[in-house]
Amino acid sequence: MKFIWLYILVLFAVKTTAQRLQQEVKWFTIEEAQELVKKQPKKILIDMYTDWCGWCKKMDAETFKHPNIAAYINQYFYAVKFDAETADTIVFNGKTYVNEGAQQILQMEKEGRKGRKPTHNLAKELMNNKMSFPTIVYLDEHLNNLSPVPGYKSPSNIEPFIMYFGENVYKSTPFDQFNAYFQKAFKTEPATYDTTMINWMGMQEAIDQNAKEPKMIFLDIYTPWASLSKLMFRTTYTDSIIAKYINENFYAVHFNALSKDTITMFDGQMVNEGKAHPYHSFAVSALQGKMIFPSFVFIDGNNKLITAVPEYRSPQGLEPILKFIREGDYKTEQFQEYLKTFKSSY
Repeated sequence: MKFIWLYILVLFAVKTTAQRLQQEVKWFTIEEAQELVKKQPKKILIDMYTDWCGWCKKMDAETFKHPNIAAYINQYFYAVKFDAETADTIVFNGKTYVNEGAQQILQMEKEGRKGRKPTHNLAKELMNNKMSFPTIVYLDEHLNNLSPVPGYKSPSNIEPFIMYFGENVYKSTPFDQFNAYFQKAFKTEPATYDTTMINWMGMQEAIDQNAKEPKMIFLDIYTPWASLSKLMFRTTYTDSIIAKYINENFYAVHFNALSKDTITMFDGQMVNEGKAHPYHSFAVSALQGKMIFPSFVFIDGNNKLITAVPEYRSPQGLEPILKFIREGDYKTEQFQEYLKTFKSSY
C-alpha cells in the first residue's frame, strides 16, 4: 500500500498547509507532554530508545520521518522521545522515578565509554519490565498505559497501531481482529470485498420509504478522507452476517457528511451551507455536533432519531449494537448489561 488513505485523511484533517506537509514528528519531553495533555487532552506516544540501538536509529530515519506518518502522529498524539537509560530523575503522573544505576552511567559518560547502561525505572514500568528496543508505548489522555508495542516498525507496519490507539479502536476491538480487517481492506491485492452486499439507498429515499412503510433506518455517516470509514465499508459492511441482518431489518443509508444534497427531515429542509465548516447540516444534527467518522445512526419508523454511535466497529462489535437497537432492548436496558447475555453469531 502507498499510504493513499493516510495522505487523504491528513490533507483534510490537519489545519494548515504547513502542518499538512510537516516532514517530521514533533517531539516533546515526558514533562512537556504531561503539561500539554492537561490543557488539550490527547494520547501520548512514547518512543523508548537507547543510544546503542540500531533499529531505533532506523525507525527514526525511516518511519518517523515519513511525512504522512509524522502528520498522523502529530494530529492524534503528543510524541515523546525517551532515552530508556537516562540518569535523570523524572516525575511522571505524580510519582518520582530514578535510574538506580545513575552513578554508573555518570561514570561511563565521564570516561567516554559506550555500551549498554542500566535501565531507568520509568522505562521498566512502562515497558512491563520487557526490555526490548525500540518499543513504542501508547498512553491515553489520562496517562494510563494502553500498551507497549516492542520491535522495529516500518512506515507501513506502524499504520494499524497508530490508528488503533489514536482513534479509540482499542476500546471496542482486539488488535489482532482489527489488524486482520485492516490488512484485508488496505493491503490485499486484488481486493477481496464486495461493497454491494448491503442494499444501500439515498437518505431522502429512505426517509420517503419510511413514511410509506415504517422501518428503522441504519445510517452510516462517513467522509471520503476517513480511513476508518473506508475500513468499515470494505470489511464490516461486507460481512455476510452483518449485511443480511441490516438488509432484513433496516433501510440502509451510506451518507457522505460532505454531501451537497437537500434533505427534508426533522421538520424542515437541511442543506450544506459550506460556510463555518464543510459538513451537511443533516450530518451535524444526526451526530449532535460530534463529528467523528465513522459514526452510525439509528432512526425509528417515525423518522425520529434513536441514537448515534461513534467510531469504528468490526462485524463482531457491530452485531450486538444492531440487535440491541432493532429488538428494542435499548428502551429498558443498558448496553453493557445487554452484552452479558448476548450470544454472538461469530
